[in-house]
Amino acid sequence: AKGIEHLEDLVFRKGTRGAQEALAIVQAASQQPSTTTVKWDGKPAIIFGRKPGTGEFVLTDGSGFEAKGYDGLATSPEMMAKIQSTRSGDRTELINLYATLFPVLEASLPPNFRGYVKGDLLYMQTPPVIAGNYVFRPNTIEYKIPVSSALGQRIGNSDIGVAIHSMYADAGEPRQPLSGVRFNEVPGLMLEKPASPRQLQTETNAEKQLKQLIKASGKDIDTLFNPAELRAHKITDLAKLCVDFINTKVGSPLNGATLLPEFGQWLQTRVTPQKFRNIVEYLNSPTSNTPALAAAFNAFNLLHDIKMHLLQQADTEHPGQEGWVMATPVGYAKAVNRFD
Repeated sequence: AKGIEHLEDLVFRKGTRGAQEALAIVQAASQQPSTTTVKWDGKPAIIFGRKPGTGEFVLTDGSGFEAKGYDGLATSPEMMAKIQSTRSGDRTELINLYATLFPVLEASLPPNFRGYVKGDLLYMQTPPVIAGNYVFRPNTIEYKIPVSSALGQRIGNSDIGVAIHSMYADAGEPRQPLSGVRFNEVPGLMLEKPASPRQLQTETNAEKQLKQLIKASGKDIDTLFNPAELRAHKITDLAKLCVDFINTKVGSPLNGATLLPEFGQWLQTRVTPQKFRNIVEYLNSPTSNTPALAAAFNAFNLLHDIKMHLLQQADTEHPGQEGWVMATPVGYAKAVNRFD
């Protein structure tokens, strides 16, 4: 889910348009629950497939897939090694990893497949069993999968695990949910396809309140985050500072009522005295930006409530997940219980 925003952060990233986009994503997710899938915390992200024009197999990473100044669509382990060698740091481990993956993932795709599949690597050898669970940590989240479960049995029969979550018709085309792909069975390879909730109920009080807030204070929020005004006051990163502050709360219970005053206290420790004065002056300006900032944080809190309502429904049906990604036709956002 790299590059996909938390649903509640959209109001800081895009102002009123972000809040409206979040509501549209939630509505689309409720209409098409299959667009919401488990967020696996794998590493690295891998993209593999067959070129639409030739059917030639490709295995690469996100940077290679989106490359503009060079051909990042590696068609051999040697080509991938060359791509990796142009980047900083010791890439030996990654080069060997991709060399191992090349023949295995190529065998998983039928010859007539066209397009590209995106996933996350979970493990490169069968995880150890600890207290009756397969335990592995591909990135920051530690997974414990019961050996006796259906997924555990598949893990036990594999050396390589990849969680698949989306696809592309071609390089440069928009990402879309995984659908219609029939992978070949490959000994030692476990491909975990997306899991989705059967239904997601919306239309909560928080949604109604957010729509009312947008109607009443949407213009004020957009005025608050107006790029020209922020440049004039030399505080162009005000919206980013809001998100940075929110991220300091990750891992502890969220108290929406205290966010705004705590943000002011945090700013004094984060920015220079002059910049802090600029922000205070801006918030106390004739355009009354202090109420607008309060409205933005209120919108954040409401979006968080909306997200948690959806997340709890999905978790009830598929417990034990880090979070979920809503990949809808109107936009992408992730739902993770980041304040737990």
